[in-house]
Amino acid sequence: MSAESSSRDVRIIHGLVWAAALGVALVGTPVLLRHSWAILSTTPGLSVREVHTALGLLFGGLALVLLSPQATGRLRWTLGMCCAGGLFLIGAATLVHHFSGLELPFPPPLFPWQHWAPEALPDASAAGTAFCFMLIGSALLLLGRWTELSARWADLFVIPALITTLLAFNGYFHDALLLLPPHFLQQTGMGLPASAALLLLCVGLLCARPQQGLMVHITQNTLGGFLARRLVPITLLGPPLFGALLKVLDTHGYLDPSMKIPLFATVASVSGVGLVLLSTTALDRIDTERHRASARADRERNLLRTVVDNAPVGILFVDALTQEVQANSAFQSLVGHPLLPGGGQRQFLGHLRHPDGRPVRAEEFPSFRGLEGQAVSPEEYVIVQPDRQFPVLSSAAPVHEDSGHVRGVVVTIQDITARRELERLREEYVGLISHDLRNPLQLITLRASLLQRKLQERALPSEAAMAEALLQNTQQMSGMVEELLESSRLEAKQVELRREPTNILHFLEAVLDRDIAPDARERLRLEVGAPVSQVLMDVHRVERVMVNLLTNALKYSRPATPVVVRLDQTGPSVEISVRDQGAGLSPESAAHLFEKYYRTREGRTSDVMGLGLGLYISRLIIEAHGGAIRAESIQGQGTTFTFTLPRLPACPEQEQRRVS
Repeated sequence: MSAESSSRDVRIIHGLVWAAALGVALVGTPVLLRHSWAILSTTPGLSVREVHTALGLLFGGLALVLLSPQATGRLRWTLGMCCAGGLFLIGAATLVHHFSGLELPFPPPLFPWQHWAPEALPDASAAGTAFCFMLIGSALLLLGRWTELSARWADLFVIPALITTLLAFNGYFHDALLLLPPHFLQQTGMGLPASAALLLLCVGLLCARPQQGLMVHITQNTLGGFLARRLVPITLLGPPLFGALLKVLDTHGYLDPSMKIPLFATVASVSGVGLVLLSTTALDRIDTERHRASARADRERNLLRTVVDNAPVGILFVDALTQEVQANSAFQSLVGHPLLPGGGQRQFLGHLRHPDGRPVRAEEFPSFRGLEGQAVSPEEYVIVQPDRQFPVLSSAAPVHEDSGHVRGVVVTIQDITARRELERLREEYVGLISHDLRNPLQLITLRASLLQRKLQERALPSEAAMAEALLQNTQQMSGMVEELLESSRLEAKQVELRREPTNILHFLEAVLDRDIAPDARERLRLEVGAPVSQVLMDVHRVERVMVNLLTNALKYSRPATPVVVRLDQTGPSVEISVRDQGAGLSPESAAHLFEKYYRTREGRTSDVMGLGLGLYISRLIIEAHGGAIRAESIQGQGTTFTFTLPRLPACPEQEQRRVS
C-alpha cells in the first residue's frame, strides 16, 4: 500500500470519529430538549428514556470531538476533559445509587421548567449503561494525554465497554434482551438507542488515535493492516446489521421465529467462507504485485549494476556501518587487483601516492572524509603498480538516508594520463607561439614603426597612414598572441603572481589617470564607499583586469554617459565595481561572459578584433588571487562588473585609528 493510500485511510478514520460523535449527539440531545419542554416520547425502544443517559451521551460526544485533534488549544482541551470527567461522574453516581440505594448527586429537576412534565421519567441510567459510562469516561480522560502508554490504557477501558454494548445490541435483536427486559435483567440492561450510541462512542474512541494503540494494526502500511482494514469492519458490524434485518422481518411477520437461529448460523458460515475467499484473493493479488515489483526491482538493479560496471571511471562504494567495499571493474583495474568485500578500504591505499611521492594516509583519502559527511572535490593522486604508475583524479560524495544519517560514500577515480598528455601538447603549442609567432611579430612591429617615422620625415602622409594601419594591426595580433600565452599559463597554473601590499585607492587613481585616454577620462567617476585597505596583489595583472573592464564599459556604452568605478569593503574582502549605462546584456549572454572564447552578439558584429579571452583571463587572474568576479546586467540600463580581492588584515593600531 502506498503512503498516499495510507494517508487517505487515516483521513477516513478521522471522518468516522466526527460521524460517531455526531451520531451520539443526535441520540442524546433530542431527549434533553424534549424533557426540558415536557414533550416526552413514550414509544418503547425509540428514544433514550433516562435523562442522565442522554446527558452522559452528550458529554461523551463533546469530549470525543474536543479531544480527538492532537494540536488542540488549552481551552478546548480543558472543556474536553471536563466533559469526559462529567461522563465518568454520571456513571459512577449511577452505580453507587444502584448498589447502595443512595440518591444521585444530580438532584431533579435538571431544568427550572422540569416540573411541567406530565409524567415522571426515570432519572437514572441502567447499571450496564453506567458501567460503560465509567469505562468510556476513563478512556476519554486518557485520550487527552496523547502518549503511547495512555493510548494502550484507553484501549483497555474501551474494549470491555465495546463488548458490553455489542452484547446488549445483539441481544436486543435476538430476543435475549428487550427494551423492557425480564426481571433478572431489568436492573442491568440498556435500551437499544443507548446501546447504539455507546457502540458509536466506542468505535469513535478507537478511531481517535489512528497511529496509536489497537488502531495501529489497522492503519499501518503492512499486509496485516491491509487485511484488518477489510475484515474488521465486516466482522464487527455484520452480525448486528444482520440481526437487525432478522428483527425487522420477524416483527412484520416475514420470518418464522424458529428459523432465526438456523438462518443466522447459515449466513454466518457462508459469510465466513466469503471472507476467507476475499482474503485469499486479496493476498493473491498482493503476492502477484509483490512478484512483479520484485522482478522490476531485479531488472533495475541488474541494469544499474551493468551501467556502473561498464562506466569509464572507477567507482567505489564504502558502507558506513560495515566498512565493506564494492567496486566496479574499472576501479579494480586501476588499482591492479580485485577488491574483497570484507577487506575494507586499506586493501587499495597501499597503491596510492601524492603527486610528490608521499604515501597517502587513510584519513587523507576522499572516502574517509566522505564518511564524515563531506563532499570532496577532485584531488590528484598517483597509482603505483609493479610495472607502471599513472596520475588519477579522485572525488567523493556521501550517501544520505532519509533520516539524514550517512549511509555510505561513493568514490570515483579517473585516469588522467591522456589529460596530462594534452597538457604537454598545449605547453608545446604555447612554446611554439612564444618562439615562432611572438618574436616575428615583434620584429614586424619594430620595422613598421621605423617605416612610419621615415615616411613622416619625407612628408609622405598617405604612405605614413598605411604604415600606421600596418603597425596597429600588428599590435592587435601581438595582443591576441599575448592573450593566448597568458590564458595558457593561467590554466596550467604556471603563473607566479608577484604580490605586494598595495593601497587599492591609489592603485585605482593611477589606473584611471595612466591607462585611459584623456578624451575618455572625463567620463569616469571614482566613488569610495568604505575606508581604504591594503591589498596583497600582483599590480600589473590586476591592472590588466581593470583596463579590460574600463575599456569594455567605455566601448559598449553611450558616449556622453558616465562610467562609475566604486570601491567598497565587504568583510575580509575589497570589492571593486565598474558600472556603465549601456544597452545591457541578455541573460543568456551574461551567463557565458567569463567563458573561454565567448563573445557577445554585439562584440561579434562590431569591427573590434578579439578572441573572446579578455574576461576569461580576468576571471583566471582574480581567482588566482583568491577572489571572485561577476556581472550583473539589465537590458536598456547597463552592466555592472564586480570583483573581490582579499584584503590584508590591519594591525591593531591601524584598526583602532581607522575606527577613531
